Amino acid sequence: MIDGENGSVVGMDTTLRMNGLYPTKELLKETLQLYAIQNKFQFRTKTSHPGVLHVVCIGKKCKWAVRGVRIEGTDSFEVRRFNSVHTCPIDCRMSGNRQATANIIGKLIKHQYMDASRKPYAPKSIMSDLGRQLGL
Repeated sequence: MIDGENGSVVGMDTTLRMNGLYPTKELLKETLQLYAIQNKFQFRTKTSHPGVLHVVCIGKKCKWAVRGVRIEGTDSFEVRRFNSVHTCPIDCRMSGNRQATANIIGKLIKHQYMDASRKPYAPKSIMSDLGRQLGL
């Protein structure tokens, strides 16, 4: 759910930090997507397999990167490497947003459909709300 005042995702910590723990790889991936949307940049997956998720900025020479590793014997992932500084030009980061997938947007607006007493959430309203709140 998105907080209308500041655009943050309610009930989900989108802060990334070294040694941050995530219950599943999927939750780490969703957190990365929301972090990228809120901070207006894009990343690509460099490596992904059951034990590792390594993402980097789409800027070819940019140093921003996150590497999460599965904790042995669990489904949890820990951020083992995190370089939070972008060394690429801002126009390289701002040319679109590949992290704003239908899946992540669906999770953000799902709460609008849970309350049956509200009027239908029109597509135009969805677009304007997300555009305003996430800067899309």
